[in-house]
Formats: sequence, structure tokens, C-alpha cells
Amino acid sequence: MCLHTILQAPGNPDRLYIAISAAGAFRTDNGGQSWKPINRGLRSEYIPDPEAEVGHCVHRIAMHPGRPDTLFMQKHWDVMRSDDAGDSWYEVSDNLPSDFGFVIDVHPHEPDTIYVIPIKSDTEHYPPDGRLRVYRSRSGGNNWQALTNGLPQRDCYVNVLRDAMATDTLEPAGSCTPRATPGTAGRRSCATCRRCCPWRYRTCHDPCDPAAATARSGADR
Repeated sequence: MCLHTILQAPGNPDRLYIAISAAGAFRTDNGGQSWKPINRGLRSEYIPDPEAEVGHCVHRIAMHPGRPDTLFMQKHWDVMRSDDAGDSWYEVSDNLPSDFGFVIDVHPHEPDTIYVIPIKSDTEHYPPDGRLRVYRSRSGGNNWQALTNGLPQRDCYVNVLRDAMATDTLEPAGSCTPRATPGTAGRRSCATCRRCCPWRYRTCHDPCDPAAATARSGADR
């Protein structure tokens, strides 16, 4: 198991949310003295009891600081939303090409704008059709738009893991996620965007590859 997500509710230091692979999501309201599972509404066909209180593989949870009771979740399968601090969840995957994935993030200035990167399946860890697409919903889920401008749309067989997307608080806000260039196996770089159209790249330093260069591009206007 892996405890990978820890979120603190703004204005309430005693309330924290955590997510654990193969266990689920949990909340404390007393600074960690006790924890309660918050997995009602999750359904996982790959465990003995698909609606068990504990045992779901949650990949990531995200929250906007202005709405600490609204949580977004990328589960092993399904993109989920809670509007009551995790007491209940409902699915918002709708028109995504796959609801399997690892990352989920919230726009820092727009609490209803969320981002995911669909991955084909739990056995094939690459974007559907070999096309790297960031999907954005401006309605808090369900209605998703593919963002592709500047992203590789052929032969892109890369996995994007749970901590591999981040947003900043600049104006306009930016987002960053790893990007792989077709035909350049092993080279790692970042795709960055301002207002998410188009995406631009900088090659990131890879400590495992001393030859990797570091180059930056200007932010989009």
C-alpha cells in the first residue's frame, strides 16, 4: 500500500484528507487522533465486495482551497466528486475516452475547472490511441474537453503518474505535466501551458540522465 495524498482543509487545521492505494480515502477531524473511511459511493469491481467501506484503489485526490468540502478523485477506474467532504461520492467521468488514470488537479482560480489525463487501462499504461491528451472540465466534471494543441498525437506510449501534474497560482494560471516526444525514448520533458492552449515545452533535468538539457520557453500570452 502507498499513502500518496495528504490534503489539509484551509481554515481548519484539524481536518485532513488522505488517500491510500488499495485502501481508499480517509478523513480526520481531530488532527489525526482518529480517522474515518470516506468511500461511500465508490464501486470497484476488482475487489470481493465492490462497495466495501475500505479496499478501493484511489490514485489521487484534489481540492480547491476556496471549496474545502468539494473533493475530486481519480480512482483506479472512475473520476469521482464529493460535495460533502468525502461523506459521499458520485461519478463524473462521462465522455472521457477512458476513466482510468492517475492524475487529477484543480485550476487555482476556477474551482469548477479540473484536469485529468486518461490512460488506456490498468494493464496498458499509455494514453488511448497513443495520443497524449489533457482533458478539462469547466463544470466540475462530466463535460470534458480534450486539450491537444502542442501535445504529441501519435506514437506517444508514456504513462503519467499521480504526482506528475501541478498547477501554479500565477495569473494566468499554468499547469505542468510530463511529455514524451515520439522517437525519443528516455528523454523526459515538461509540457506547460497558460490557459491550456497551446501547450509548450521545456526539457527537464533528469538526475538519471546527466546529458538531459534544461531549456525553457516563454509563457503563452
